[in-house]
Amino acid sequence: MREYLRKSITDLQSLGVATVLAAGNNYDKQRVDFPACISESIAVGSVGERGNIENYSNGGPDLDFYALGTYDTALGRAMGTSAATAAFAAYWAKNYKGTYQATYDNVKSLSKDLVVSVK
Repeated sequence: MREYLRKSITDLQSLGVATVLAAGNNYDKQRVDFPACISESIAVGSVGERGNIENYSNGGPDLDFYALGTYDTALGRAMGTSAATAAFAAYWAKNYKGTYQATYDNVKSLSKDLVVSVK
């Protein structure tokens, strides 16, 4: 399963499609949950409104970015690395679409300049 997912992620990457995955909410600062731990994916952890890493957010060497993971919405409150992943994916889509000559690596590099990066 792991190699199948890795191949799927690299196939998408070759088409310029980012695979953005949640790091997990296990209070574990030393590991990222599967499948976000696959190195070809973009693993996202969660920070709060003040920029502090949320206690529940997983981390470690496989984590690529942190994004805001707490929102008050009309439908209720959303929180966690899944919410952070959605926020980062929206950021990525907006910046990738607006950068017509961008490559996958260029946009990932741009993201590291503008978002809280851990690598």
